Amino acid sequence: MGLTRLPDALVDSFTAQRSAWLKPVGVVLLAAAVAGGAKLWRAGQRLFPATCLLNFLGICLFVGYASVRARYMMPMYPMILLLIFHGVFWGGELLLRRRGRAVRPVTFHKAAAAFALALIAVNAPLVLRSAFYYSYYGHVGRYHEFIEGGRYRDLYEAADVLRRDFPPEARIAARWDRARMYHFLSGRTIEPLVAQMDRWKLCHAEALYNDFRSRPHVDAVLFDTGGLVASYTRHVTRLFDAAGDLKVLYRGRFVTIYERVRRRS
Repeated sequence: MGLTRLPDALVDSFTAQRSAWLKPVGVVLLAAAVAGGAKLWRAGQRLFPATCLLNFLGICLFVGYASVRARYMMPMYPMILLLIFHGVFWGGELLLRRRGRAVRPVTFHKAAAAFALALIAVNAPLVLRSAFYYSYYGHVGRYHEFIEGGRYRDLYEAADVLRRDFPPEARIAARWDRARMYHFLSGRTIEPLVAQMDRWKLCHAEALYNDFRSRPHVDAVLFDTGGLVASYTRHVTRLFDAAGDLKVLYRGRFVTIYERVRRRS
């Protein structure tokens, strides 16, 4: 399964683009890396191919195949680039020899320069655009409105609501993988819900809701939808919206805070 994610990770690594139509480009990059690794292995230069292979296997075995992403491959970029270059050069070398043309040593250096220029040409416009884009919105105070589609704006706004509307002794519930983050941002006590959570299964959505219901001392629940699939998010949202003792205190694009309404006896 991790192997099928490698083309996307390679495209994201070297072009910072995520699109289905770029998948063939990722397949070509992967094929070139494999060919380059085979070439170096046969030449007795086995350190780089072995290191890249062990890195990939380590991600799959210890983190999970779903984590085969560009950011986890960052330490390997120089080696992966070397493998891809050797694979591309090897293919070109075979093509020239088939046509009866000799490959001179200077050709290798020219190919390396062309490869480096191609990488710069692909990435430089996006790097310059991103640097200007984020710098501009950072200076005008609107950075969190645009970065990641406004996701971080919700995060900081929700933390402000927790600080403003709840006393220090209040207890707030949130997803276990978001609890520490909101605690540091808001200074409030955040109780983690459901230590084991599969974001793909609706039965775990029920477990998240039931875990909150089992904590009558909790004053509010914060539901952050980051990283969750749409079906899971809709199901949890319906459960909390239908609860008669909860009212929406804050609803952003990605974060909702429900306050528990205490009934007076």
